[in-house]
Amino acid sequence: MPTFDDPAFLARVDAAEEAAMADPVARVLLTHAVCPTASDRCGWQGWLLEAAWRRIAPGEDPFSRRAPAITNQICPNCGAEVFRTYVSRELVAEEPAPRN
Repeated sequence: MPTFDDPAFLARVDAAEEAAMADPVARVLLTHAVCPTASDRCGWQGWLLEAAWRRIAPGEDPFSRRAPAITNQICPNCGAEVFRTYVSRELVAEEPAPRN
């Protein structure tokens, strides 16, 4: 298992970050979810990722470039299936932030 100070591991992370910045995610859809408060559930609540999309060219279908994303609808605390509420938010990036 690599450690966070392993140069080879850091080089792979840098390469992955560079690839992601070359074609950044421009829009995400988040949904508020809750872990039901039954006796075998933890009661967690928070935001889950529903979908992500990459930047598009002018006139291109805005949903045509879906980005890979982990969209599991499971509780991050106990692993149970969560209930997704009807509260959703779409976040749209203006321009990628410059890297330092």
